[in-house]
Amino acid sequence: MTLQVPLSDFVETIDRMLNLKEAYISRISQGALVTAALISTGVSVVSISKLDPDQVRAELEEKGVKCREGAWHTEISSEIFATDEPLYVGAVSYRTGEDKPGIWVDAYGFQPTQVQVLRSIYEEFRATGEVEDVPFEEF
Repeated sequence: MTLQVPLSDFVETIDRMLNLKEAYISRISQGALVTAALISTGVSVVSISKLDPDQVRAELEEKGVKCREGAWHTEISSEIFATDEPLYVGAVSYRTGEDKPGIWVDAYGFQPTQVQVLRSIYEEFRATGEVEDVPFEEF
């Protein structure tokens, strides 16, 4: 049996219903999935947050909940991971300084334009220092 609650009620609910102070957090496309379960009873509590998993972890740990990476899989969490929404992949091959070419891949929840894909690789390469101070237009 699974109970889904807002993240704001998660800590109180797992304490009251399961007498637990630990939860599992995993990244999902919507943000974070938080689960806690009591194996002996088969009862689980699930919460979905639009916050980044690191932010959720910090919030829960501040309230005394030990957090681990992972998820108890329930009917609700299985529905969350299975999506009917289309996913799109953008890929760029490029020359490297090595003997073999490079490939960069990213996933999108929308159909990106070529410019959006190139902007994404450009921003990532700038952030990692793989591209010097070159304007996007020259990239």
